[in-house]
Amino acid sequence: MRTSQLFRAAAFLAGAMLICSCEQQYGQKDTAAWNIARGAAGEIQIRVFDGRITNASSFSEDVRCLLASSNSVFRGLRSESERFWLNTNFDAWVQSVTVNGRPPNAISIASEYRNGDSLRILGVNFTTNQPITMAAPPTSGFAEFRLKDVKETP
Repeated sequence: MRTSQLFRAAAFLAGAMLICSCEQQYGQKDTAAWNIARGAAGEIQIRVFDGRITNASSFSEDVRCLLASSNSVFRGLRSESERFWLNTNFDAWVQSVTVNGRPPNAISIASEYRNGDSLRILGVNFTTNQPITMAAPPTSGFAEFRLKDVKETP
């Protein structure tokens, strides 16, 4: 099994173990939004780990391309979320996938999604497996993407 496959399998198992407890605490729609956001963060981390995203100067543009891709995780993110924020500190992303490193205690991504009539913002931390409900969108050090404006590219 390739390392990226092991990384995906570990992320999937960690997420599966938490789904039940999160559904009880947050509700089905919130848990679904969280799983999609975690999946997006994981896909970005895999690409950093595999070396498909390699430098800070093109990081935001590489993620913009991912957001428009036919990848099922990003297709789900586009369909469920209104806006997406990316932590643009590339070194933090590299640190989060370094085998012997300690992931930074910071928000990696955040997404805004609709639950009924309300818009909610959910963050994903580099180090935790719990959703972070945010009162306001992240600002400094984040790139914002309006997902309704993103068109899928083949």
